[in-house]
Amino acid sequence: VIFNTWDVAYVRDMAAAKKWLNDAEDVVEEMVEGVMAAHAGQLVKLKGYNVLLHRNIEVIKAGQVTILSGGGSGHEPAHAGYVGDGMISGAILGGVFASPSIDSVLAAIRAAAGPHGVLLVVKNYTGDRINFGQAALIAQTEGIRVATVIVADDCALPEGKGITGGRGVAGTVLVHKVAGAAAQAGLALEAVAAEATNAAETVKTLGVAMTTCTVPGSAPSGRLDAETIEIGLGIHGEPGMKQSPLRKCDELVDEMITVINGRAKLVAGDDVAVMINNLGGTPTMELYLVARKAVLAVAALTGTPPARVYVGSFMTALEMAGVSISLLKLDPLLAARLDAATSAPAWPTTGGPVAPLAELEPVVTSTDATAAAATAATAGGAPVVDSEALRRVCQALIEAETKLTEWDQIAGDGDCGITFRRGAEKVGHGPSFGRSSCPLSPTDIATSLDRPPTLAHPDYCRSGQLPRILRRGDTRGACNRHKCIHGRNVGCAP
Repeated sequence: VIFNTWDVAYVRDMAAAKKWLNDAEDVVEEMVEGVMAAHAGQLVKLKGYNVLLHRNIEVIKAGQVTILSGGGSGHEPAHAGYVGDGMISGAILGGVFASPSIDSVLAAIRAAAGPHGVLLVVKNYTGDRINFGQAALIAQTEGIRVATVIVADDCALPEGKGITGGRGVAGTVLVHKVAGAAAQAGLALEAVAAEATNAAETVKTLGVAMTTCTVPGSAPSGRLDAETIEIGLGIHGEPGMKQSPLRKCDELVDEMITVINGRAKLVAGDDVAVMINNLGGTPTMELYLVARKAVLAVAALTGTPPARVYVGSFMTALEMAGVSISLLKLDPLLAARLDAATSAPAWPTTGGPVAPLAELEPVVTSTDATAAAATAATAGGAPVVDSEALRRVCQALIEAETKLTEWDQIAGDGDCGITFRRGAEKVGHGPSFGRSSCPLSPTDIATSLDRPPTLAHPDYCRSGQLPRILRRGDTRGACNRHKCIHGRNVGCAP
């Protein structure tokens, strides 16, 4: 792991980060115990080592090539989460962000070796390459057939620059899947290695981090402030391509896809698998925002939506708030390997093949249709509000956002201020306000809120909900049955 001197000085003066720990020295061993407790029916631990093997390793190695992978801990669910039928046969765990020892790798090879040989899938880091490589050489002198595939999918560093080359990141998981499916199909070691190598050379990845990550027992880094992100920050906190001010999601995804496609070389007609990977601390909601834009960006390059889309936590960096995107150009064989069945608990059960987008038309009742027609025909019987008065209400709600949020954090869920502000901004900037200070009907207000005219439903208006909204700015009082403002069904007054 690389730190600059400013990081070191900052860390020295800070207290350790808050984490779920007993003792930082025991975190990996205790995590392994937890993994075994949760997946005892699928895994077996190699005694004396942090090595987790397929529960039926003796049967597996007798019938097919076995596949081992691993590396430093802190990237869960990688790599133990991918042990299962149709993926890897075992995972070798090092300390947090530290390569497993030569002894651990060698012990795993010996335990997993059968007549069909062992394939090592290794991420491109110096420690991993040395320790996995030395263990493979020793095993070969013992007569064990071992092949190695190196994954270097990270696009953060200039291609061809540097001594070590690109880093191995989330694309490694796709290599696991391809290699595991090929091995389960009965291919020989050389053929499995060839398919894994093809996947490793084809997949390309780039991550963007909003925060760094903190090794258990250490202090948080001040590398990124509240307004700064890092494009290409490594999964151990290594420096990336550049730091940048925080930007909108779509802008970041566009830049990520552009950088990745500088290596992936996608063109019209290509089938592509897209993996949206949570680097540890990103809400699922935001992952799907990234997925939305990534699908659009890939479709703009290829002319069709991606053939496979996987969204989730595949290879994390402790609590790093960030996302990586991996693109894998598919051929029929690669697609088949991704689609092959697996029992690995961390591989998603959804993701492909991707079906066409579909929308279902909402059910419109006769009551809704009658109310909409009556509203369109006349506003004579509907309540009206002076637009200038409503404008002042909206402005007051916007200015009160902070206080409303503060109160709601005490008494509720903390969304009150922003909910009122958004509603007030929509009403205050709606098209009806361009007509001087003429009275507004419920339909005018519904239009400003991008809601259907059933806001003016007779039952709704008679219930007194609309006047209360206008007096209090309370969009949460709207009735779900009548498709009203906020959509929370709190019931209509009789």
